[in-house]
Amino acid sequence: MDKIHNNIKIIIILYRHMNTCIFFLHFHKAGGTSINSMFSNYNKWTPNINGNPWMDNEIIPFWNYNKKEFNNFKNKLIDHKIEFVAFEWNYFKFFKELDYANVELITCIREPYERFI
Repeated sequence: MDKIHNNIKIIIILYRHMNTCIFFLHFHKAGGTSINSMFSNYNKWTPNINGNPWMDNEIIPFWNYNKKEFNNFKNKLIDHKIEFVAFEWNYFKFFKELDYANVELITCIREPYERFI
């Protein structure tokens, strides 16, 4: 496990210097809280719950945004120097239409049998 954490730390350092907002696709029970913790020194949306951005007591459903809405959201992230955003249970509804400049999509898949040992 230490080797995995060291590799993730190297990736985190590289992304930080790329002027990129990291979008973490969190598969439930696949290490999301650990990944969110590894990015604890990154600027995140305020308020957020486990990296997921919230506003007015509800999660911001940016995965449903069309191209214009997503660009507005992304520009707001850039303006506020947000470096890490998580989203769980969802994926981009308009994936092929969106502009991913300044966005890096990442995920983590956990080996399922280790969780039972």
